Amino acid sequence: MALHLRRLLLQFLAFLLISLFFSIIPALLAAFGNTSSYAQALFNIWYGLLPPIALLLLAYLLYRKEPNWLAFLGRAWMAVGTWFLLQLVLESLTTVSPLLSLLSLPAKFAGGLLVRHPVGYVAYFSGWGLVSGIIVFLLGGLALYIFGYRLRSENGGRITNNGNTKPAFVVSTVLLVALLVAIPLSIYAISKPTTGNFVAGVAVPSEDEIYSHIEDVYGFGPRRPGSASYHEAAAELTAWFKCFASPVTVESTTFDYWEEKKWRLVMEPSGDKPTEVECFFWPYSGQTPPEGITAPLVYLGYGAEADFQAADITGKVVLISLAPINIGWNELKLFSYMAYDPENLAAGRSQPYPIGWILHLFNIYPRVEQAGAIGAVYILEDYPDMGPLTYYAPYDGKIRSVPSLYIREEDGEMFKNRLKEGPLEVNLVLDATIAKDGGEASNIYAILPGKTDRNFIISSHFDSPWPSGVEDSSGVGMVLALARYYAQIPLEERQRTMVFMLTGSHFVGEPSNDDFIERHKEGILSDNLFTLCIEHIADNWPYSDYVEARGVFFKENPVAISLYAGLVQHYGLYSTLLFPTVTPLGVPTDAGPLSREGFPVVSYISGPVYLFDAADTLDRVPRDQLVPLAKLYIDYIENLNRYPDFMLRFNINALARLLTTFVFSPLVIIGFVTRPRKQENDLWSL
Repeated sequence: MALHLRRLLLQFLAFLLISLFFSIIPALLAAFGNTSSYAQALFNIWYGLLPPIALLLLAYLLYRKEPNWLAFLGRAWMAVGTWFLLQLVLESLTTVSPLLSLLSLPAKFAGGLLVRHPVGYVAYFSGWGLVSGIIVFLLGGLALYIFGYRLRSENGGRITNNGNTKPAFVVSTVLLVALLVAIPLSIYAISKPTTGNFVAGVAVPSEDEIYSHIEDVYGFGPRRPGSASYHEAAAELTAWFKCFASPVTVESTTFDYWEEKKWRLVMEPSGDKPTEVECFFWPYSGQTPPEGITAPLVYLGYGAEADFQAADITGKVVLISLAPINIGWNELKLFSYMAYDPENLAAGRSQPYPIGWILHLFNIYPRVEQAGAIGAVYILEDYPDMGPLTYYAPYDGKIRSVPSLYIREEDGEMFKNRLKEGPLEVNLVLDATIAKDGGEASNIYAILPGKTDRNFIISSHFDSPWPSGVEDSSGVGMVLALARYYAQIPLEERQRTMVFMLTGSHFVGEPSNDDFIERHKEGILSDNLFTLCIEHIADNWPYSDYVEARGVFFKENPVAISLYAGLVQHYGLYSTLLFPTVTPLGVPTDAGPLSREGFPVVSYISGPVYLFDAADTLDRVPRDQLVPLAKLYIDYIENLNRYPDFMLRFNINALARLLTTFVFSPLVIIGFVTRPRKQENDLWSL
């Protein structure tokens, strides 16, 4: 027994090192390879097949002297199981170190371990593929090894050499080689999209058509859920849908309504020279009386726990700095299947992530409330000057008790310098209307039937903080253009049902999305293959004249990702990154609630710094990107329609387990028992 334990331990350590080598390959390609290459993208997307099969074949070469096929298969499967175990360990430690996060790329590309909300909390466990790989191969292999050892007999389960086993051995070897050639060729054939799949007689949406839809939506003005302009927009969008996609369904959801009336910040209100400072409100933060509150101001740095412990802030207004979170192209591409930027226009680009400041807020605010502050002023560091300060965030729809305002960095410096001279009072005003369950949000959708009930949902959200050319007039304009295109195609030519949906509660925490899931999880969503969510067709202003980097988040089906990657290359959609749903970003889109409930999404989005600002005007929409993007989605949908449902639902780890178990394992067993061999002693090899 001790001998067997030593052999198994040596095998485990050896294959652990080999598995680590396989883990390093995607990280090296991400750092030093050509991330714009379609070939490299396919390698990343389908990489999950390589290590299990390679480890099985390596074990086949190393352990052919085992006394019977059960013991042999046990050792081969344990080699494969080592890979799944290492990936589970690396992925579970991904928050410990960026290096471990890179080494777990194969796990991320296959669906990862935990699906997270963009603010960080865990939505659900997604690592059952890794767990089942460990159970089947590592534990199952150990059981086979023990069973084979106990059952070994004189000829050990091998076919004796009295007959001619060479033909069977040759056939199994030829089949193995043929499979190793056929699999990559099949992957390429499956993954290569066709282009120009436009229906004769139906005009592809033009730039003017798409942009006119965007202009119309922009013309409604700010579309904050529950407001008069919001309800006007919802009614008009419903009418537009009815023009070409009747019947149209409108579903309502109630939420807590908050609307600002007045906000102001005055330094030294009782002094000889009171100074009013430019500010903007934190939506859904606490309410003051119309005259505001006057109290001492206390600076707490970046709001760390130690900063709060060092000061008494009960009954005072706190001043806290919010650092930006800069996200650069060079970092984002490391976690992508593909980072398409053939002319290196985005290389080296790094700028503030629009929700970065509020990610800090979510950590800091509970301390503010618990410490007894009666008001808060937050300094937006590195927030660009794009006009009046109008940063409308956060947008989770949660009413908080402490009234809070934002100020610019230069005004924050003024406050900090003044505090160095001595105590300072401020008057903070944030008067608002608050109505519990007083708001109503709408989801609007139209169904175009196809040959089957299996469906694609094409969606965006129509609510917005401002008129918002990008957020999300642009997404709505694209959905309307695609709906009009598909409505002109006869039912008998639509392969699958299409649902065109505009959600309306993005800026109050997406409760209507949650309601849609609850209402339709047994209906529309049970037949859904993908939700294709389109948001934020944006430029990179004020940093460059190019397109803002755009991410597309995928439920980890290799066919769907491969087809999209090929179309990105074909249509030249530069500055596009393709991500799994389990990156550190989560799925920061309107499709996030669906993704976090396990429904498959393909979600397009960008994050320009002006996203929540009134500076998001029509000028920010890159018109030259509209037609290529519309053509991409038409081609993408038609390419998806080439494949049966099961081809769009599988996960790469599941395919790896199936191929390893039911294709390669039988072939190596045949090779093991039929291999011509000289007289061998019955010692078990290492």
